[in-house]
Amino acid sequence: MLGIIIAAGLGSRMGVFSQTRPKCLLPIAGRTLLERTIENLQKAGCRKVIVVVGHKSEMIQHPDIEIVRNDDYSNNNILHSLMYAREHLNGPVIVSYSDIWVEPHIHQKLVGLGLVFRRIVCSCKTHPFYQYLQDEFPQEYQGQVQ
Repeated sequence: MLGIIIAAGLGSRMGVFSQTRPKCLLPIAGRTLLERTIENLQKAGCRKVIVVVGHKSEMIQHPDIEIVRNDDYSNNNILHSLMYAREHLNGPVIVSYSDIWVEPHIHQKLVGLGLVFRRIVCSCKTHPFYQYLQDEFPQEYQGQVQ
């Protein structure tokens, strides 16, 4: 199973806290939100963790992650960031925000209940960025998450 952490945003609502570092690198009880999220995803069974980075991306480093860059992060949104990792969306995946605290057992519970994405499908009518989906998925599945 794959874990994807979206960590590209500016964090503008965090004010001074995100001016010098990405939100996911804010410390909580001595460890960053990113470290905690990576650990939680690994405990839930994610053998590979991808972090989609943007704002202050050079600061995001961890030995257990693969980096995918969203260099246009200031002009797009979370779904755009996820689509930068689209080549990896070919099996079970847990997608997580990088800046929200999740109790450690939640990811494990999602997996145990079978509540992970098996396939992510977006409507190609919403934005030209997603046009590649038109040929990849049958029309009846577009606009659905399964």
